[in-house]
Amino acid sequence: MAATDSIRAAIRGMSPKDKKQLVIFGSVLAIGLVFLLWLLSYALLSGLEEQRAATLDALRVIRAERTRIRQRQQQRAQVLARYEQRAPALGSFIEQAARAAEVTVTETNDRPVQRVDGGRFERRSTSIRLRSINLQKLVAFMAQIDNATFPVSITTLRLRKRFNESNNYDVDEMVITTFDRVRRAGEPRGDRDGGVARPAVPAVRVAVPSGSPVAIPSTGAPR
Repeated sequence: MAATDSIRAAIRGMSPKDKKQLVIFGSVLAIGLVFLLWLLSYALLSGLEEQRAATLDALRVIRAERTRIRQRQQQRAQVLARYEQRAPALGSFIEQAARAAEVTVTETNDRPVQRVDGGRFERRSTSIRLRSINLQKLVAFMAQIDNATFPVSITTLRLRKRFNESNNYDVDEMVITTFDRVRRAGEPRGDRDGGVARPAVPAVRVAVPSGSPVAIPSTGAPR
């Protein structure tokens, strides 16, 4: 109270010129405070507007990608289902595929089982030979293998054309490979990481006598 009275007394004791300067200073100070409050409010509203715009953009992207995301989830589920089914013995599977394609397998050689992808998968491979086969039956035989319900892939193919015979070939080597998922103790069925780990598959090599071997990239995972 005493401080207020002292301020009032000091103002009354000022000259008209000093009072005018004091009013101008107070007005400038008030305008400055109002401008500062407006600037802070503008910055806050701009930040909220940018966040709102980013949220709307994200929702638009999700809405636009919904079909693709659903398709990817379905594809992942299909691949996972293939890995859940353990492949049968390759010898019997190859025999059935050859019989369906009307092909005769002249030689079969099972390769040692190997652990791949950090021990998460077992790779089983069988090497076969085919003699005097035309391209139509060879393609039909490969289609039988490709249409299997478990992960299987043709990882090597070496063939040569028979001398002076049209559309007749010998398959010197065809390696058919399958992958079995190794389950650890206590691991539930399904993929723990929310996805399907796919072991690396080497490129398919096709060799013909007329040129150097040609590397054909595989699909990246057995089908």
